[in-house]
Amino acid sequence: MTLSRFFFLAIACVAAYQGYHRWSSAKASSGQDAAETAAIQIYTTHNCGVCAQAKAYMNERNIAYRERDVEDDVDVRREFYDKGGRGVPWIWIGSERMEGFDADRFEELRRRAGLT
Repeated sequence: MTLSRFFFLAIACVAAYQGYHRWSSAKASSGQDAAETAAIQIYTTHNCGVCAQAKAYMNERNIAYRERDVEDDVDVRREFYDKGGRGVPWIWIGSERMEGFDADRFEELRRRAGLT
């Protein structure tokens, strides 16, 4: 294989990867999944014990939510900081937010948002 063919192949692979990444990102943000349209969003990291507690609380009560991982997704991390996020869990219930997790406060915000 000549050097020019190698570079052409490499460029084609990079272009294909970028196109796929744009397509998969657009598909993920289209809201086709029910969890993605949930009125509750929780920004998390992998080793956050309080994040796990909040998710367990919602899972036990069948409360729909969308998890937003700030560690693995650069776009989510940028969104997190752009919205003023400083620490996790950072939970949005409707248009109100809660830093950390407190079950009573969570339920109060759900009632205010009309989600109970």
